[in-house]
Amino acid sequence: MVGLSGHRIPDAPAGGTFFAATKFAVRAITEGLRQEARANKVGRVWHRIPDAPAGGTFFAATKFAVRAITEGLRQEARANKVPLRVSGISPGLVETEFFTYDTDVTTWSPQGRLFQVEYAMEAVKQGSCAVGLVSNTHVVLATLKRAQNDLSSYQRKMFKIDDHMGIAIAGLTADGRVLCKYMRNECINHRFVYEAPMPVGRLVRQVADKHQVCTQRSWKRPFGVGLLVGGYDRSGPHLYNTCPSGNYYEYKAMAIGARSQAAKTYLEKHYESFPTASVEAMVQHGLRALAATLSEGELTKANCAVSIVGRNAPYVVIEDDDVEPYLQGELTKANCAVSIVGRNAPYVVIEDDDVEPYLQVLHGPTLSEGELTKANCAVSIVGRNAPYVVIEDDDVEPYLQMLKAEEDAGDAPMAADEAAAGGEAAAAAEGGAAAGGDAAAGGDAAGEAAAPMETE
Repeated sequence: MVGLSGHRIPDAPAGGTFFAATKFAVRAITEGLRQEARANKVGRVWHRIPDAPAGGTFFAATKFAVRAITEGLRQEARANKVPLRVSGISPGLVETEFFTYDTDVTTWSPQGRLFQVEYAMEAVKQGSCAVGLVSNTHVVLATLKRAQNDLSSYQRKMFKIDDHMGIAIAGLTADGRVLCKYMRNECINHRFVYEAPMPVGRLVRQVADKHQVCTQRSWKRPFGVGLLVGGYDRSGPHLYNTCPSGNYYEYKAMAIGARSQAAKTYLEKHYESFPTASVEAMVQHGLRALAATLSEGELTKANCAVSIVGRNAPYVVIEDDDVEPYLQGELTKANCAVSIVGRNAPYVVIEDDDVEPYLQVLHGPTLSEGELTKANCAVSIVGRNAPYVVIEDDDVEPYLQMLKAEEDAGDAPMAADEAAAGGEAAAAAEGGAAAGGDAAAGGDAAGEAAAPMETE
């Protein structure tokens, strides 16, 4: 409520009748309230009824004044679509109340709308963008981090809930932290009671119920934040979006926040390739969708963050220096991992320093540019009754020597054949030279025989 405001009716002019004075008073009141009605201000307005003229009854004068005032105000209210209610009459005073449909969350408009809930949804649209996408095995979330000014740090929009679940938010960060704390407590309680991680859909439904309660209590306000909840449970990877209205939906890919429509357009064009995409490709798609929402500048390691969760992969947030390789599109030991499983071979994940030799082989010199050495190659073996093992560095050198010996042994017959072919060619050349020498000798003899004849 804005408050109370009093409007005093001026005294009747000298010599005038009561009806003329009342008419003048009603005009003064309606004129004073016209600005309030047009601006849709909320409040209670007191209108003082003039004293009864000499010789008239107070009841008759009050009745006439109330009718005149309420009729004049009713027309103003209808013209400006502002509800009017006469809330009380006391001797000499009439209390009228102007009110609108967005003063509290429990007031319905004639169109069946709850304006405060819509205002909360608008707060989500004004927040920084968040993107989520799902493959057959993983969920990837990407968010923009905003800074108030050049001197402040960037505000985080991504939070870990449990090892198998995380959220990205758009809207009021303070409200997001409250919901984050609630979700963490629920996951801890579920793990303590059932000794198992909490299903993603169950937790999202509880959060949506918490949203909905705030739309039915006049002393509460809706949460001004939207959540993208990504997680992996027994039924696979899931991506949910919650709304301040209490609704929640599961998506294959989704974007919320400011200028999220550009990200949705990108996701709609590429979502068919998401189910079979690798984790690296999913991260690239998320960052490209996020970049489409920027009005100016470009994505950097300082203003974006990525999180990944999936099968046999706990929730992890990648930001700052760790996210830079994804922006550059280059594989490093910090942004990739390899997993191998086979018959009688347990599942093993190769990452960090263990995956670096494979990257060196991938990005290093090829055989046409050099030779394999223990520094640029590695071998892994797994098989029946043989656990997975990586052979590298000094352990791989004997295999390289065997390979070189085999290559030398394979080159020996070829060298012998080449030598034999060379010998035959040399013999043929010697034979040709001998034949040429005999012909030259015959030619010299013929020349000696012809010389005396010329002399003669």
